[in-house]
Amino acid sequence: MSACLSLLAPIDQQGWKDEIVYQIFPRSYFDSNGDHIGDLTGIALKLPTIKQMGFTSILVNPIFKSRVYHNYFADDFFQVDPALGTNESFYRLVRKAHALGMKVILDIETQYVADQHPWFAEPQFQNYVWKKGSAFYDLKINWWGGSKAKIAAINPDLPEVIEAGKNIFRFWTCPNGSLDSGVDGFRIDHMMDDLDNLHVKKNVLSNYWKPIIEATKQVRPGAIFLAEQSD
Repeated sequence: MSACLSLLAPIDQQGWKDEIVYQIFPRSYFDSNGDHIGDLTGIALKLPTIKQMGFTSILVNPIFKSRVYHNYFADDFFQVDPALGTNESFYRLVRKAHALGMKVILDIETQYVADQHPWFAEPQFQNYVWKKGSAFYDLKINWWGGSKAKIAAINPDLPEVIEAGKNIFRFWTCPNGSLDSGVDGFRIDHMMDDLDNLHVKKNVLSNYWKPIIEATKQVRPGAIFLAEQSD
């Protein structure tokens, strides 16, 4: 954590009360290379326009490597989907936003993984996902665009899964030891205390999310966490 450096310290000290947030679904935003898919470079090109419209932050929907078109169910939480760009193109986007005095919120859902994620696919991680009783496990869903992928809920009770979650959030908060390339907060999709309302995996907010949020705020004290359908 001590390796995280920032040239833009005021970004972390500002409150969120007066932020005006512009939400972007990358795939359908601006295509910078003519492949008919919106991408991270396209977002970066449009940042001055977004700021000119009066927005002070952007919320970027998931960017993670995935076979599912919306990128919520990841095969790799540490890699950008090649259709959208590269890790470095995302870091450039964040640095440009910071240079313009804007904040970046990243949308993420670590409660589920797709079937090519190591936790799902590799035997040594078989306890990392919750199989019995999960709302989705063993359903191979036909996603829009023709892809097929199973998804599974993680096992939020395992200390190893909690530590892995901390690493994911710290990675995107301070990639390569630089806060200037890292996001200022996260929007958490499907953030529930009773996962999937199945009354099996309970107290997820205190057992799973609280330590992750605390670990993230050790890196960036001003980080914001926005919860969808928090209970």
